[in-house]
Amino acid sequence: MFERLNTPQEAYNRQLGSALKMENTVLDMLGDLMTRLRTTAQADVPPPPGRDQAAHLQAIEKEGKANIEKTDDSIVDSIILGAKQAAAAVAAVSPKQAA
Repeated sequence: MFERLNTPQEAYNRQLGSALKMENTVLDMLGDLMTRLRTTAQADVPPPPGRDQAAHLQAIEKEGKANIEKTDDSIVDSIILGAKQAAAAVAAVSPKQAA
């Protein structure tokens, strides 16, 4: 059931063989997926953006700008302060982890 490995070279060769087998399996899977992709109907591909989509995107942009204008400045300041504190906390921890 278990193979006995007597030397480091045998262990290395076993691991190398396992990695090669995994690579070949992935390549086979990739080939199968590429074949299926080529045979899939072109109807699955969405149409290029048209007027309806452009109008929809403009409406979303307009609504987003309106929401930004409504945002209270204290919220924006809180977000910026929180980001600075998080960055300072990460900077304080990082040198300790490197040591």
